[in-house]
Amino acid sequence: MRALRPLLQAPVACGCVAFATYLCTLAPGQLGHDFAEFQYLPARLGLPHPNGFPLYMLLGWLWSRLPLGSLALRMNLFSAVAAALASALFAWLLQALGARAAAAAAGGLLFAFQPFFWLYATAAERFGLAGLLLCASLLVALQLAQTGSTRAGAWCGLLVGLGLSTHPFFALWAPCLLAYLALSCARRRRWQPVLAAVTLLWLAVLSLYAYVPWRWQALAKYPLTLGRSEAIWRGLAFVWYSPELDWTAVRSYIAGLGGYAAGFGWPALQALCEQWPFFAATWLAQWPLALLPLALVGSARLVRRWPLFFLCTLALAVLDLLATAYIRQGKVEGYLLPAFTVFSLWVGLGVDWLLLQAERLQLDRLASLCLLGAALALAAVRWEWVPAKRGGDPGAWWREVLSYPVEEGAAFLAHWGDLTPMWYLQQAEGLRPDVLGLFPPDEGLAEEWLAQGRPLYLAGPLHGWAPALPKSHALVPWGKLIRVVRREEPLPELGFLTPCEEPPGWPVEVRGWALRAAPGAKGMALLFLHWRSPGAIPAGLWVRARLLPLEGELSLASGQEPLLVSWYPQEAIPLVREGLAAVPIRLPSALPPAAYRLEVALSLEGRQRWPGAEQPLWLGPVRLPEPASACELSRGDWPNLFRPKAGPLRLRAFRLSGQAVRPGDPFSLELLWQADAAPAADYLVSFQLWDLRGPVAETEPQPLFPGYPTAWWAAGECVRGIYSLQAPPGLGSRWLWVEVLLHSPWGRQSFWPVPAMVPTPLRVRDRPHVYQLPAGVRQVRARFGDVAALEGYALERCGQGAQKELVVRLYWRALQTGAKRSYTVFVHLLDEAGNIASQHDGPPAMGELPTTIWVAGEIIADEHRLSLPQGLRPGRYRIVVGLYDPATMARLRLEGGQDALALAELEL
Repeated sequence: MRALRPLLQAPVACGCVAFATYLCTLAPGQLGHDFAEFQYLPARLGLPHPNGFPLYMLLGWLWSRLPLGSLALRMNLFSAVAAALASALFAWLLQALGARAAAAAAGGLLFAFQPFFWLYATAAERFGLAGLLLCASLLVALQLAQTGSTRAGAWCGLLVGLGLSTHPFFALWAPCLLAYLALSCARRRRWQPVLAAVTLLWLAVLSLYAYVPWRWQALAKYPLTLGRSEAIWRGLAFVWYSPELDWTAVRSYIAGLGGYAAGFGWPALQALCEQWPFFAATWLAQWPLALLPLALVGSARLVRRWPLFFLCTLALAVLDLLATAYIRQGKVEGYLLPAFTVFSLWVGLGVDWLLLQAERLQLDRLASLCLLGAALALAAVRWEWVPAKRGGDPGAWWREVLSYPVEEGAAFLAHWGDLTPMWYLQQAEGLRPDVLGLFPPDEGLAEEWLAQGRPLYLAGPLHGWAPALPKSHALVPWGKLIRVVRREEPLPELGFLTPCEEPPGWPVEVRGWALRAAPGAKGMALLFLHWRSPGAIPAGLWVRARLLPLEGELSLASGQEPLLVSWYPQEAIPLVREGLAAVPIRLPSALPPAAYRLEVALSLEGRQRWPGAEQPLWLGPVRLPEPASACELSRGDWPNLFRPKAGPLRLRAFRLSGQAVRPGDPFSLELLWQADAAPAADYLVSFQLWDLRGPVAETEPQPLFPGYPTAWWAAGECVRGIYSLQAPPGLGSRWLWVEVLLHSPWGRQSFWPVPAMVPTPLRVRDRPHVYQLPAGVRQVRARFGDVAALEGYALERCGQGAQKELVVRLYWRALQTGAKRSYTVFVHLLDEAGNIASQHDGPPAMGELPTTIWVAGEIIADEHRLSLPQGLRPGRYRIVVGLYDPATMARLRLEGGQDALALAELEL
C-alpha cells in the first residue's frame, strides 16, 4: 500500500481538481436535446436513441434513486463523477507510460479540460462514463501486456464489454486491443488463456444488451395513436420503436446505423476527405495548434518505448476518424473521444519531455509549477465557454408553455430535440401528462391528428420539415406556440377571457384578456391577450405589461413578449389576422393579496412605443391569480442573518439596486417584512439616506404596502414592500446607505443597530457637467417657469428623399437642482396656417437627462429630429418649442404668459 501511494498522488489530485471544476460549472437543472433525454429516461428505464446504451441506463437508474436535488441535477452530477474518475485514470495511465507525477497531473488536467469533454462532464451524457471505461481499459491493457496475467485479461475483457454496452465506438477498440494483447502476450507463450479470458468476459458483459428486448416488451402496454405507440409520443422510446418484438428491428436499433451510413471502404475515405475542414475545425476547437509540437514529441517517445501500444492506439484513432466520417451525423466531438484521448496521451508525454529538459537545467520545480499553472489557465480561458455551449433554459420555456390553457389531449408538433424538455417535465415532474409530443413534424402527421378533431400546436421551428404546412393549414400565433388549424375551421371560443375596450392608436384590436397563474412556473403569472388585426402585422412588435399599485407609478412586476414568436414563418404567411399573446410576468415572492393596476403597451423591438399609441392600455384593477404570501426569498434577495425587529415586524431580507446611479436618478429598494404578531395599528415606513459624513436626505412616511395596511396582516404573514427612492440631485459621487425607519401611533422606531442601514451600499456616480454654451450656437433667452431657461439652439437638415430630417438642438440652462417632476420637451413644425407638419416629443436628451437630475446652472444639450414628409409643400414654416408635464399635460409658461416659444422661421 505504501508503494502505491506515490503513484496515486497525481491521479487523485487531478481527479479532485477536475471534479471541483466540473461541480462549479455543473448544469443546475434540465437541458434540451440529448441532455434532457439522458436526464429522465434512466429513471424510467426507457429506450433512448440508438443504440440503447444499456449500461448507462441501468447505472443511471440506480443513481437516479439518490435523494439529492432534482432528477436533472442528479444525472448531471453522474456525468461529473464519471468524467472526474476518467481524468484521474488518464493521469495514472501517463504515469504507467513513464511520465513524471507533475507531467501526469498536467496531462490529466489537459484531458479533463478538453472543451467538449468538459461540456459533457457537466450535463447528463454517456460520454463521461465512456471516457472512464476507455481510460480504464487502456490502463489495464498496458498492465496486461507487461504481466500477461489472466486476471488482468479478465478485467480487460470486462471493461471492454462494459464499454460496448455504453457506446458503440468501443467496437473499434476491441479488435485493436485483441491484436495488441496477442502480440504482447505471445512472447510469454500465455496468450491463449489471456485471450480466452478477454473474449469470454467480453461476450458475457454483452448480455447487458438484453435490456433492449426487455424494455421493448415492457413498453408494449402503451396504446397506439396514429398507428404508433404512445411510448414514442411520450418520449419513452425512440421513433424506430414498434410494440411488436421484431428481432430485425431490435438488431437494427442496437446497430444504430440505419439511414446514417456513408458506406464502407472508399466511400468512408471519400466522406472523410469531404469533411476534412469540419474535422480540422473540431480538432482545433479541442486542442490549440501550439500543442501540436508537444504531441509529435510525445508520440516519438511512445514509439521508442512502447511501439506496440503506439500502433494499437494509433489504429484506434484512425478507425475512429473513419467511423465518424462513415456515420456523418450526431455529436461528432463525442464520437471522436477515442482519437482525442490518444492525442491527449501524446501531449502528456510531450509535457513529460519538457519536464525532463527542465530537470537537466535544474529547473524542475519551477517547470512543474508552470505546467500545472498553464493547465489551470487553459481551464480558466474555457470557463465561460462550457455553460454557453449548453444553451439556454428550455425547461423554463416549457414550464411556461405547459401553463397555457391548452386543451386536454392536445399535441405539440416539433423536432425531437425541442420536445425532450417537455418529456422531462412530464416524466420527472408530472406536468401535463395528457399532452403528446409528435415527431417528425410533417404534413401527413399533422393532418392525421387534426382529422381526429384534436387540437395541434407547433412547439418550435420545423428545421426544414413540412415545408407545405404553412400553405395547407392556418397557423395562428399562440403565445410562444403556433396553433395549427384547418383553413375552413374557425378558432374555438376563448371563454376564459374578459372583454376590454379597443386600445386607441393600436394596429391590433384587443378582444379580451385574462391574468392566470402559471402552475408549471412558480412565481409567474401569464397575461393572455386575444388580438385581431385588420391587416398584416408589422414585424418586431412587442407587448409589454406592468403590474402597479392602484396609486402611483412604481412598477411592482413587468414582462414583455413579441406579438409574433421569432420563428413564425411570416414570409410564407404575410397576413396574420388573429392570435393569442401570452406575456409572462415574474412576480416577486410575498406580494400581498391587494388590488393592483395592470397596464399594457405596444412597442417596437427597440423599446420605442408604437407611434400613435404612447398611452398604455389600462386593463383594470386585478388581483393576483394565486396568493404569493409565502415567506420565500426571490432571486437577488439578501437575507438578514439576525432578522432585526421593530415593534411586531421583522426585516427578513432586502434587495437594493446593484448598479450605480447618478445623482437625481431613482432606485428601487425591496424589503421582505414578516409579522411576528398581528399588528394592532397601521405602520408606516420612511428611509434616511446616509453617507460617510452623516444623513443627507429623508423621505416622507408611506405605507409598508399601498392598499394593504398592516392592520390587515396576520401573524406570521410575509409581505414584500417595493419602494422607489431617489439619489439626491447634485450630490456628487459617493456611497450611500439606507436606514429603515418604522412609524406607528407610538412613535418612530429604527432598526438600529442590527442593521440600522441596509448593509449593501449604493454607489452614486456623478456625470460630467457643462456650464458654457458651445461655440456657433444661436443665442436666445426664454425662461420656462422656475425649471429651465432656453439659452441657445442650432438647426441642421440631413437625409435625402423620404429620409429627410430637420435636426433641432436645444441648449437649456437648469434653473434649479432636481425638478420635482420629469418634464417633456415638445418641438413642433408649423405651416403658415398653424397646422402641425411634424413634431417630436420626449424627455430631454432622449430620456438620458430628465429634468429631475439637472443641477442648477448647467447646460443641457437636447436633440430632437423632425421627419420631413416627402409630400411636404414648399413654404415658410415655424419651429415652436416648450415643456409640459406628461401626467397632467400642463405646459410651463414663459414670463409673458405664453405656453410655447416661437423659436425660428425657415423656408422648406
